[in-house]
Amino acid sequence: MTLKIAAQASENDKHEWDINHILYYKGKLYSGSDDGKIKVWSTKLNLEAEVQAHPCSVYYLAANEDSLYSCSNEGTIKTWDLETLKEKNTIDQDENTEFWAIAFLNGCLFAGDQSGNIRAYKDNKFYGAFGIAEPIKDMATDNNSTIFSSNILDVVITKVYVEREKIQYGAKASIDGKAPLALVGNKLCFSSRDGKSIIVHKNDEVEIYPRLTEQKDAHELMINSMAGATLKGEDILFTAGWDKTLKRWRVDDESIKAVENMSLSFVVTKMTVGDDGQLFVGGENGVLVRVDVS
Repeated sequence: MTLKIAAQASENDKHEWDINHILYYKGKLYSGSDDGKIKVWSTKLNLEAEVQAHPCSVYYLAANEDSLYSCSNEGTIKTWDLETLKEKNTIDQDENTEFWAIAFLNGCLFAGDQSGNIRAYKDNKFYGAFGIAEPIKDMATDNNSTIFSSNILDVVITKVYVEREKIQYGAKASIDGKAPLALVGNKLCFSSRDGKSIIVHKNDEVEIYPRLTEQKDAHELMINSMAGATLKGEDILFTAGWDKTLKRWRVDDESIKAVENMSLSFVVTKMTVGDDGQLFVGGENGVLVRVDVS
């Protein structure tokens, strides 16, 4: 398999400032940036719609059914129409909070902030909250009612139950490591505390998330983004960051092996996997490309 840049957002259409998050959902790509805008793109990276969503940075995006969700450091969480980006609702507004990450789990939206609190919203209404004592820069959820969150010191694993009138939760593990993180098959991948190595744990609650392997000094500079996929029966992890190098790794229960590198002309800030071996890569100054894996 090889990596090849197959499409790029035009200079006129791209974000003005750094991209903070990109999300692939229902055949379209959504991007949020420090310019406060959300843009929706075709898979060929033709711009289809955009909106000035927040007065400052858009930090994270999530989607559920027919709505797109965004959060910002100005303390709001908003919902948008998937097709037109017409604003639907403001779910939360708190001028003392910076919402850094959002994710869906079992039909509920979870939002992590700069103080280490995670708020939950059911049917777009506040449902409950809990704290993990560490600011939340990245989040992921699985099909086992589990939230994985990380910042600069630890990856925290929390079990959450949303079936009752009040939210229930319990801490399952805290592991040395930092954002970014990614789920790849039955494995949890994240960065070491120095930001340069890749650590792999098994996503298994019964075994208490055992450590599987580590790739030391995977990058020369800090890793900013990870994205996982299963391609042709193999668990694949993509990593990139400040060294302007995109790397593809094969991950199994015993090792993580380098498969291919690609040099880029920009610092990578966020990646996400699309369909049919497509990887979308966002970066500094609004650069956005599609990399095809063939």
